[in-house]
Amino acid sequence: QSYRRGLLAVILSAVVILFPRTALAQTDNPNSFKVFNIYWENDLFAKTDRNYSNGLKLTWSTPLRDGQDHGHLPRWSRQIMDHLPWMNDAGSQRAVSLSFGQNIYTPEDTEREGLIEDDRPYAGYTYFGMGFHSKRGIRRHVWELDIGVVGPLSLAEETQNTVHRLIDSDLAMGWEHQLKNEPTLDIITETKWRLVTGELGRGWGFDVIPHLGARLGNVAIYANTGAEIRLGWYLGNDFGSCPIRPGCETISAAEGDLVDDIRAH
Repeated sequence: QSYRRGLLAVILSAVVILFPRTALAQTDNPNSFKVFNIYWENDLFAKTDRNYSNGLKLTWSTPLRDGQDHGHLPRWSRQIMDHLPWMNDAGSQRAVSLSFGQNIYTPEDTEREGLIEDDRPYAGYTYFGMGFHSKRGIRRHVWELDIGVVGPLSLAEETQNTVHRLIDSDLAMGWEHQLKNEPTLDIITETKWRLVTGELGRGWGFDVIPHLGARLGNVAIYANTGAEIRLGWYLGNDFGSCPIRPGCETISAAEGDLVDDIRAH
């Protein structure tokens, strides 16, 4: 256990320090990955500890800029984006994001040490993600490649128990029965449209942002759709909020647009 906790600390330190620098080594602009976001989801807010127990995602992004302006994109990403559907439009704005994340899942009864056969199993999923973003007009499209691991090598047990010790909370007792180690590879695509916008006066406005996407891999296979309706004061020219879902780094990838919109007001 102490070995795994040490390994967890080393991995997290290396990710925060070295992960974006690896991409910067092949970027014309040394300040390219200038946007850093932390996404955190936890059932603490619902005062429970079951099913989807915790999600943490760190994302480094370039700003969205015109496709002809390649200086902000890593050199390794340009040919990839030129061959991806909906990415090879010279008139679109493009960006790249790099992510590191971990999801933790537990059954409802975390005090039982034995195998619980009729509930969600203990599981951890740790992954690296590479996202390619394009925007043109009211449409924003994302392709994402996630590579990771499910099982003890995800270090989900160590993460959860370390945090619970720090906050003096009960430990989950059934991690011995978590899913076994398995490498993962997933391809994700998603499109959003800022379909309806309206002004209500005095800076207030609203918009409707539907999305449509799909995922193919050994973590999940699905198609997804939905919509977000926003009402607010000086809404940004972006594509809404973003839970921890592959292909959904809308705020970080649209950073350039957010800054321009704020300055305009």
